[in-house]
Amino acid sequence: MITSCKDKCRCNPIRNFSANEVLEATNHFESYFHDSLCYKWYNGTLDDRPVLVKKYECDFEDREYRDIAIITQMSCHKNVLKLLGCCLELSCPVLVYEYAHHGPLDSVGIIGFGSQGLSLSWKIRLKVAKSNC
Repeated sequence: MITSCKDKCRCNPIRNFSANEVLEATNHFESYFHDSLCYKWYNGTLDDRPVLVKKYECDFEDREYRDIAIITQMSCHKNVLKLLGCCLELSCPVLVYEYAHHGPLDSVGIIGFGSQGLSLSWKIRLKVAKSNC
């Protein structure tokens, strides 16, 4: 899916981070600021810039790979965190996003609409991204 968008849309090319880079950036996943059933969010620093790191739990049959493909296509949208890269060397995949300087994540790390914590379905997110890319 990632390679299918070559020459067809303005996808964000993603970098492959090594396990050592991700471990160093997150201080070996020492502390997280939000967790869910499928993943945990960590703050980190890569190449002297702050990043957000999403580490998946391994029990969710390829969800993380679908997320990589979809978020790569949506990263050109102004309201979607830009995916900088991923690490597939660890036992569970890790995604590295640009840091949310202006607070698009709420206090528990959910991308939503402020204190209401509303979340859009993937179908609606894709429709919005397609119309604004």
